[in-house]
Parts: sequence; C-alpha cells; structure tokens
Amino acid sequence: INAEYGGTTSHTKLSEAFFSALTTVDHDHTLPFPSQMVFNNVPLPRHFLLYRSTFIYLGVLFVAILMSYVQYQEILRLRQQMGRMQEKLDQVTEKSKEYNAAHREYREKWFECESKLNGGYDNNLDVHEGKIENLSIQNKASTTKSNSVGWPIPKRTFNPIPLNLEFFPNLLGPYVPPPFNKSLLVCTTGESGKKLLNKLVEKFGLDNFSYVIFLYDKSNWQEFPWHDKVIWIRANRQVKFWYIQRFITPEVVRQYQFLWIVDDDVGVEAVDPLKYEDIMRKYDLQYSQPANKAGHEFKISHPITQQVKGKHIGRYSKFVEVGPLIVFTSDAWNCAYSLLQADVSCGWGYDALWFDYCRFRKAAIIDRYPIEHHYKGNLMAIPGRPNPEIERDMLLKRFEYMDKNFAYEIPEGSLEKFG
Repeated sequence: INAEYGGTTSHTKLSEAFFSALTTVDHDHTLPFPSQMVFNNVPLPRHFLLYRSTFIYLGVLFVAILMSYVQYQEILRLRQQMGRMQEKLDQVTEKSKEYNAAHREYREKWFECESKLNGGYDNNLDVHEGKIENLSIQNKASTTKSNSVGWPIPKRTFNPIPLNLEFFPNLLGPYVPPPFNKSLLVCTTGESGKKLLNKLVEKFGLDNFSYVIFLYDKSNWQEFPWHDKVIWIRANRQVKFWYIQRFITPEVVRQYQFLWIVDDDVGVEAVDPLKYEDIMRKYDLQYSQPANKAGHEFKISHPITQQVKGKHIGRYSKFVEVGPLIVFTSDAWNCAYSLLQADVSCGWGYDALWFDYCRFRKAAIIDRYPIEHHYKGNLMAIPGRPNPEIERDMLLKRFEYMDKNFAYEIPEGSLEKFG
C-alpha cells in the first residue's frame, strides 16, 4: 500500500481498511466475495480478500496439526507408563506364586501330621472350585485338594443328617431319618388352652403331624398321654411369633410338607387336616386359612374371612389372616419367614404384606373346613404383653413403599371362588 500510494500508513488506518473491506460488498450478489475494497477512498486490489482468507485457513490448519501432535505425544507417554506398570505387575505375580507354593507345602505337611494324629479316619468331602463334588465316609488318611485360588482345602467332618424336629429312634444306634411325609404344627399356649389343644392333637393325630408346643407360663401338661411325643419349649410371658422366629426356621420347616401355625383358642372340629392339605396341593395354594365359622360366641376380626356357604371349596384371596390358624407350604415359609422383623411378637400386619412381598401366586380362604375362634380376650389388656396395634403400625410404616392387601379394602363377595 505504501509503495503504491506513497507515504506511510498508520496501523489504525490499516485496520479501518480491513473493516471497510469486510463491510463493503457487492449488493447484486453476483460475486462470492466483495467486488471492491477501499482504503481512504482509494480502491484496493480485488485479490486482497482472497489472500486474507488463505492466511486464515493456513492458520487453522497449523493449529489442528499442532493439537494432533500434542495428543500423539500424550498417547506415547501413557503407553510407556503402562509398560512400566505391567513390568511391576509381572514381578509381583512371580513373587506371589513363590509365596503360594511355599505356603501350600507347609499346609500339606500340617494336614499330614493332623491326619496321623487322628488315626487316618476322616470324612471325604471333596471341594473343587467352591462346589461339593463327593460326600462319603471312608477309612483312609486325609488328603487335600486345592480350590480355584490354589489354596488346599482340608477335609472336615460333615454331618449329612437333615435338620428336623423328629426324635432320634435310638440314641445308642445309628440315626435313621424319618420319612418326610409329615407336617409340622406349632402352637403357643398355656394353662387356659389345655382343653382345646388336647382336642386338636387327638383329632390331627401323631402319625401325620409333628408338634412343637410353646409355653408362655408354668403350666404342667404331663396329664395328657401324648405329652412325651411332642416337643415343648417354655419361655415365660412371650407371644406367638417371638417363639416362631427363633425356633421355626426355614431349615427346619423344609423337612416337612406343611407348616400349621395354630392359636390355642381355636376349635377344629370341622377340619379334616389331610383333606385340607390335599386341597392345597390340588390347587397349588402357597398359604391359606380355614374360614371362620360365624356364631354368637365367636369373634371374627375381618368379614372376608367369614365362611361363605355353598358347593365351592374356597375363595382366592391376597389377604390371609395371620391367626388364629394359617397354613404354609414349606417352600412358601422360606420367604414368609424372611419378612419377620427382629421385634416381631404378635404378628399383626404381616398378613397385609406377605402376598406382594413374596410375590406369591395363590393364597386362599377355605370355606369347606371352617374353624371356630373362641376369643380368649384382648391382647392389649394383658399386662406385660406388647401392644399388637403399635407393632402393626410400626411394621407398615417400615414398608410404606410397598403395596398392601388390607382386608377392609376387599369388598365382600368379590373374591373368586374355586372348587
């Protein structure tokens, strides 16, 4: 510019020339760039704008190449760092193998000495990769086998006897597991429940049922002929589910067909226990209750549990009352037991949660075999007993996020009949 127009040009005027070149365009839209650029009212060459664009493109390309080069250098640095870390890891692995080999050798010597001290008798419990492969009793020296980690696993005494509540037939001889075609019946009672419980045991019999009686007082039951054929557990002033949570675990119930939880104020004159269990098997019921027979001297807590007379057998229901009598299959009890809280006592409120909590398929109220509930009194009026309403409210508050099946929300007559 200086050579063509003479004199010197300040930077300010040169900037104004660039600005003017960017704002001065040909309005006929026939050219891709301004047709003329001026500076101090003096026209500039047309190719000036083309030079400017070329410089910009070259600058952007230079910056992109520079950034790619920086990233490439960073990748090389990270790869070198990973190589050094891999070398250290290989060194640690080699040392670990040496330590494991030495440790295995010492443990094998220790187990060999232990086997000699035990006289060479041990149970052959083969374990490989965390799985039991073989279980048999052999008269030979104990050996070891390594699991997936490489650690030798010693053979230990393992008792294959299933856990149940049956009496040993002979304490001096070998244990013979009984046939598991029985059901387990549990009842919490005291002095006031002798009459009704005696009728229950006489009706249900001892051939198809095992009994666990929980005593909450100091009553004596030796007057009954079946006294020495049932299991007695005494803990003064406790409530039904306090005992059940501590003694009737899924490991115990798994050895039986059904679990009957019975109160000591229930009359079972109209109940045929074996036919009742056949109904549960036939209709694939996971838990159920007999309907409550209506009467002046009987109390019915929930109207939907009252007997509906007819030719049908029962009604499907998501609500099955926790008492006075409820029956679980052994598989269903596995989940129902897991819901019991540490402070459970009366069990109120669990009947509203069991069905959805365990995702049960079928539960029912059996009208064919009703029971009579001889109401003994209000639990809240007994000194020292927990308040069942407070227990229920606390339980439902803990599981307020769950859907609940309350008996009062189920319209009477809406339950589906079957049979």
